[in-house]
Amino acid sequence: MTQILDKVKTALAAAGNSELSTQQKVESLKDIFDQKQELIAEMNKAKRQAMEDAQKPYLEAIKKIDEEYALILTLVGVGK
Repeated sequence: MTQILDKVKTALAAAGNSELSTQQKVESLKDIFDQKQELIAEMNKAKRQAMEDAQKPYLEAIKKIDEEYALILTLVGVGK
């Protein structure tokens, strides 16, 4: 939440109002709030995708090391 929105919410509370009650009085506020929620959801989705994409090379490298480790472990441990 931005500082300006914090200040407005504080002013609303001081005036005896709330964000929700004001939204109920003015339909366009609800629409704007819904747009913001949609953008936040899309942003979170993009962040998750970026994280997954960033992880791929590391996961592949870890898998390769695990395979090499397992092979050596098998040859040394079972080959006795």
